[in-house]
Amino acid sequence: MKIFGKLLKAAAKLFSIVLMAAILLQLAGSVFGGRELPALFGYSCLAVLSGSMEPAVSAGDLIVIHRQTDYKEGDIITFSEDSFYTTHRIIASDAGGYRTKGDANNIQDAAPVRSEQVAGKVKWIIPKAGKLFLAVRSPLAAACIFLLGAAAWLLSDQKKTGEKGAGE
Repeated sequence: MKIFGKLLKAAAKLFSIVLMAAILLQLAGSVFGGRELPALFGYSCLAVLSGSMEPAVSAGDLIVIHRQTDYKEGDIITFSEDSFYTTHRIIASDAGGYRTKGDANNIQDAAPVRSEQVAGKVKWIIPKAGKLFLAVRSPLAAACIFLLGAAAWLLSDQKKTGEKGAGE
């Protein structure tokens, strides 16, 4: 049982580190702006705002995308058009680029997507987590969440140090 507890604590710390890194990445993207999505090891997170990809991806979901060198028919990709990101499925590819369509849309997108427009392929979909992601998008909210996480981490380490010192 002690091993399970230690594994659980280690997993919680790892999750905290990843969460704080994602929040810092999002905060950096919000503060410094720019046309490029903030990425960590080639992965970026986006909140889905519309239902054009229902039922595969819903409004309010969080998607994790990864930049690749090649995409194929059936892949769900995120691409940029004038600093606006769209996530649709590739239905065909030709010399002009990728032909895309939202699963819930009746017609394909008007213009083909060029390779340089593709931000990445959807790797994971986390239902409804996009709402939280949008909430921490403001620098103030992200900073508060980061500081709370850091305080919890420090207090947890302080408690450990205090326990060791008391038992000696």
